[in-house]
Amino acid sequence: MVEFENDWPDIIAFLVSLLSFFVAIVSGNRVFGFVIVFLVGLIFGRMWFRFRSESRVSLVIVMLGALLGFLIALFFNNPHLVVILFLVGVAFGFWVHEKGFIKSVEF
Repeated sequence: MVEFENDWPDIIAFLVSLLSFFVAIVSGNRVFGFVIVFLVGLIFGRMWFRFRSESRVSLVIVMLGALLGFLIALFFNNPHLVVILFLVGVAFGFWVHEKGFIKSVEF
């Protein structure tokens, strides 16, 4: 039996991997797929910045789920480039928030 209270990172990682797989497949164009990978990395960089003072294990699980979905969908294109673009997107998203280039309201 799945307990959402304890297993929510795994459930969300699975859903995000399905969503990222679907988006990468539907993109049709390989360059557009790589742009989507980078943009999703930017979003996760923002989330990494947002949760910088908390435990990020659940965020890492969800990030790996998204990366897995992209890797499966874009495997025959260039899996190394997918991983690099994703990690560069995460690092760049964190960096622009840390330096204050992008400000957001914390709730």
